[in-house]
Amino acid sequence: MSPTEWGVHLARPVTVREVELLERSGIQVVTVSLPWAWMERREGNFDFTALHHLLRPLKDSSLRVQGLLGPAMWHALPEWLRGRGGADAPGFVDAYARYCGRLVAELDVLIAVRVEDDLNSAHPWETLRTRRRRGRRWRDRSFRAELLLAASEAVRAQRPELEQRVSLQAGALGWARELGSWLKQGLQVERIGLSFSPCSWFFDPQRGASLAGPLARLASLLAASAQAGGTLPEVARVSYPTHRVSWTPRRQRQFLACAARSAQKGGAVAVHWSTLRDQAYDDPSLGYWTPARERHQGLLYYDGSPKPAMDELRVLATGDRYGEGGSR
Repeated sequence: MSPTEWGVHLARPVTVREVELLERSGIQVVTVSLPWAWMERREGNFDFTALHHLLRPLKDSSLRVQGLLGPAMWHALPEWLRGRGGADAPGFVDAYARYCGRLVAELDVLIAVRVEDDLNSAHPWETLRTRRRRGRRWRDRSFRAELLLAASEAVRAQRPELEQRVSLQAGALGWARELGSWLKQGLQVERIGLSFSPCSWFFDPQRGASLAGPLARLASLLAASAQAGGTLPEVARVSYPTHRVSWTPRRQRQFLACAARSAQKGGAVAVHWSTLRDQAYDDPSLGYWTPARERHQGLLYYDGSPKPAMDELRVLATGDRYGEGGSR
């Protein structure tokens, strides 16, 4: 029943032991955020030392690395750019595209990039609710499309062979309309994925079945678009928290199994879980409020010990029910 590809997002650096656990569990792709703020601390002066350190444990593994470009959220922007207003600064789009091009030219470990992240939810969720993105321009759909297309073109100019992917938040109203607009304006990527969090407010793990409908709609949009020939649908991010009495680790495991079946039914070629490890608290450097549920969506607890969902993922991805080479 395994999808073509299983993946997980890494919100923090990983240890060698965690890399080995991911390999045994059948994970094929890890998605790593590559913040702009880390590499261009001074305008025009790029330094990739921190990123090479972050990626070092992954280089000799069997895991393939997908880079998350940006995203252009306030905490990930260079300080010199925040001082000019962030996304509202003159020349922001050109500067962002330059960062994307320099990044992919430097990091040959990348097999794919996710161009930005759920841009359709930039306003109002990420500007008014969590404050991840700041600036008036985020409410402008044409600006979001301009940024996305410029980043995609910059990546293709530097590494035309690199696979590009785009994601949309399926819980945001009008996601299909915004995607249609991107495609009409010339967006061409290898995969388009939807992000799901259907149990943020409801604990019933059977809500994992809700993935199939939006995925089927995405597939039909891609089939009807002349710009999207060959573009494949995927689950860019799916999550279930374990932060309160009703949202239990057992239900997280049940949700994962249900969501996997739903993703396959919807035609997804890949399923990527939202995060590997829980966060004990907000990182003060982020400068925004993270909902408690988002800090408890990991497949591992704070201390790195696996939750039941990690075991379920291994079964789904490898067919190995008992671990360490066992069989169903």
